[in-house]
Amino acid sequence: ICDFQWLPNQTPTISAIVQIDHHLYINGTGFNPIPSLNEVTVGLAGICTIIHATNTSLSCAITAAPAGLHPVHVTVIGKGQAMNLEEFNA
Repeated sequence: ICDFQWLPNQTPTISAIVQIDHHLYINGTGFNPIPSLNEVTVGLAGICTIIHATNTSLSCAITAAPAGLHPVHVTVIGKGQAMNLEEFNA
C-alpha cells in the first residue's frame, strides 16, 4: 500500500527556461528556496548544479550534459517532478 496523494496546486510547474552559455535560468512555481532540495537534469543524465533558488526561479550551471538539444527536467525533493507547460530543451 502506498500513501500518496497528487495535489495539482502543490505540483511544481515550469513556465520558461532560458539558456545562456552553460547556465539555465528556470521560471515557474513550487520550487524549494533551498538549492539542494531541487534537481535539474538535462536529457537522461546531464547534471545542472543549482546555484540559486527561490520559490519561483532556479539558476544552475550545466556541468555534465551531452551536446545537442535535450529535454530539461526539474524535480523538487518532497514534491516530485515539475510539470512543463510546454517542452523545454537545452
